[in-house]
Amino acid sequence: TGDAVHLREGPDGEEIDLSGNRVARVFVENFVALWSGDREKLESLYRPEFRGTRDAWELRLFPRRAPLADVIAVITLRGDRDAMKELLVEERDGDRTTTRFGAMRTDRIFTPEELRQIFSAGSPLEGARAER
Repeated sequence: TGDAVHLREGPDGEEIDLSGNRVARVFVENFVALWSGDREKLESLYRPEFRGTRDAWELRLFPRRAPLADVIAVITLRGDRDAMKELLVEERDGDRTTTRFGAMRTDRIFTPEELRQIFSAGSPLEGARAER
């Protein structure tokens, strides 16, 4: 939503207030662009560098503008074939966060309605709860 991000793992979720943290808000907005697959938007936010082959690839994203560029040095995504295996966020102060992904389902195709629900300014938790 406009002032919060909703996180869900399993049936429960939590809400994080973004209204007081401009960097967190921009970070979330950037990740929505990343996960939505909007290449044009992504290239307007980052300078991308792609390396590798289909079997072992790496995409490095360098933020183009403040405030994200002031905090994040580079975001690196690594994978093989059609699945992302690792996400590495390197901050300017030297901190690093690594997220590894397993048991990826690459055959799932979302309907246009599901994509709108996931990547909209509304609350994806509402729709997810309704599906149970």
